[in-house]
Amino acid sequence: MIIQKKLYYELLLFFITLLLSSPVGANTDIPESLKEWVPWVLHNQEEQLCTSSYIGKQKFCVWPEAFQLDISSSGGRFQQGWKMEKKGWIILPGNEQHWPQGVLINKKPALVVNHNGVPALFVESPGEYAVEGTFIWQTLPQSLNIPPGTGLVFPFTVNGKQQSADITSNTLWLSRKTTSDQQERDVVQTQVYRHINDTIPMQITSHIAVQISGKPRELIIDWTPPENQIPIDLRCSLPVKLGPDQKIHMQARPGNYTIIYRSRVKGPVNFLELSQSSHGPDQEYWSFESQNNLRMVKVSGVPTVDPSQTSIPREWRSLPAYLVKKGESMLFETIKRGDTEPAPNNFSLSRRFWLDTNGKGITVEDTLSGIVHKDPRLEMQNPAKLGRMRINNRDQLITQIDKNGKAGVEVRQGNIKAEAVSRIEGTRTFPAGGWGQTIDNLSAELVMQSLRNNICRLTLSG
Repeated sequence: MIIQKKLYYELLLFFITLLLSSPVGANTDIPESLKEWVPWVLHNQEEQLCTSSYIGKQKFCVWPEAFQLDISSSGGRFQQGWKMEKKGWIILPGNEQHWPQGVLINKKPALVVNHNGVPALFVESPGEYAVEGTFIWQTLPQSLNIPPGTGLVFPFTVNGKQQSADITSNTLWLSRKTTSDQQERDVVQTQVYRHINDTIPMQITSHIAVQISGKPRELIIDWTPPENQIPIDLRCSLPVKLGPDQKIHMQARPGNYTIIYRSRVKGPVNFLELSQSSHGPDQEYWSFESQNNLRMVKVSGVPTVDPSQTSIPREWRSLPAYLVKKGESMLFETIKRGDTEPAPNNFSLSRRFWLDTNGKGITVEDTLSGIVHKDPRLEMQNPAKLGRMRINNRDQLITQIDKNGKAGVEVRQGNIKAEAVSRIEGTRTFPAGGWGQTIDNLSAELVMQSLRNNICRLTLSG
């Protein structure tokens, strides 16, 4: 009965979590009979409902909106909207020296506490919140701390005069004077670099270097993502999003920033074209990473450049680089598909032999690591009998191709680290490597236990 109850709760937890983590589950599609279990399932797991990165490793639960400020030499007032995807802390502007006063949240008085040295208030449920408050001081401070993650600060007034936001990290400068020569026009310059990875499907990483001057503002990046590509990821140190117009929107402030846009191409790819659109720079640098195990291609249509003589990101400078102008296309001529002569598997093997006290059998512990290029099956050679195998910390299903075949496991190409346990009985002769593979590095240790329970170890390597 206890086992049945445990299984019931585990299945219930799995089912509700699956519903909540689906794109529509957070809205409504939970059966009425399960809704009362939602608080129990989400206990200390509320971040499961937050916006996740494209691979799900990061959760984003707190979304500050634009910050508004109106100050004078005796005090000021601030306003900011927040979208909370779970209960948590809302960080307020100011610090212990300049503590916010009369704080309201959705027009109701709020309790402000010292949270890790900064003023903050706690909300018990997800939702949208409007926070406002005041400051009182004897003299205008030189700077004011603003909430982390704030991407846009509207031009604010100081003693009735409008002033553009001057931000360093999370510090908003209030009284740092700016000369007329320092007042810059609203200018945005972009340079685009692309990394083309010839996988299936082809994946493209666009590195968009953005130089911004002028006042903080929301802007649309002067670059349009290609129409025939599916977005995968969009990242920047400032808030960015891909809008309904399929353009990148950014809450910008002066400085140099990098936007990373990752996408994949639909279907087979024989060419890539740089659109003649009026948006974006007139030329881009493209780096091409071939995958010869999938196909070998000849690239043509655009001139090559020396990566070391360009501003291409350092991590791509070992790849062939090309200068592509608007209207030009990079052509891919397929020479052959697949790797007809893959490199041999590359393994290192460490073996430990435990000799039975009666000398009639041996238990073998193997640690096998390396790279699988071909023969995606590892089989234990006779006379050993494979009993258990783990690859990359996961237990594997041991199978036989036929009734009298050797026991083994299926493996994927790439790096592996495997641990195996096997038995040898009734013989004193067996293969040194034991796996029927080419072993580059082999070490072995023989462990014997005497009748007095003393352990003797003999280690060999080669």
